[in-house]
Amino acid sequence: MLKRRAALAALLLVALVACGDDDSSTDPTSDSGTDPTSGDTDGDTGDNDTAGDTDTAGDGDGDGDETPSASQVPPTNGAELRPWLAAESYLEWDSESAIHPSTGPHFGDVLTYLNDAAIASLEAGNTVHPVGTALVKELYGRNDTLGGYAVMVKVAEGEGGDTWYWYEDFNGSVFADEVGDRTCTGCHGGSTRDNILTPFPLQ
Repeated sequence: MLKRRAALAALLLVALVACGDDDSSTDPTSDSGTDPTSGDTDGDTGDNDTAGDTDTAGDGDGDGDETPSASQVPPTNGAELRPWLAAESYLEWDSESAIHPSTGPHFGDVLTYLNDAAIASLEAGNTVHPVGTALVKELYGRNDTLGGYAVMVKVAEGEGGDTWYWYEDFNGSVFADEVGDRTCTGCHGGSTRDNILTPFPLQ
């Protein structure tokens, strides 16, 4: 009887050891290559899969500087341009050093401001300027009181007066407000620098 109990105990011990064997092939918590909770579906062993990362900036190179700011390119219609001029954003641009007599029919004394695109293009010696090039000329008449503006904005590639928007007002009267305005292109068309007559380097 004792021998039979000892034999049963021995068999039971063997069975317990066998049942407790670690079989990783059936253990859902074992590390068998792909962890279903890691979010990694391509089979590599990295916890942070960056192989599929893309540029999320939306501008191709991530610097976000392709589009000029609104302060650099004036509106190209009088209704929006007049309040833009009144906000004086253009005063941040490079300008001539002092008010001086105009060499054209701009009612007397003037002071011209050039945006960054205009400065860069003129410094490069370009004879045709890029879209977005802009100049604002303050018009003072025969005294030191600002009486109006003349504005030119490059709106199309190529050369010629029809690639520019032109605007001029003085003492409440508007003399130009359209692309290719003949009031302006008649004089500016004689320029060898794509309609820009302002001396450069700025004086």
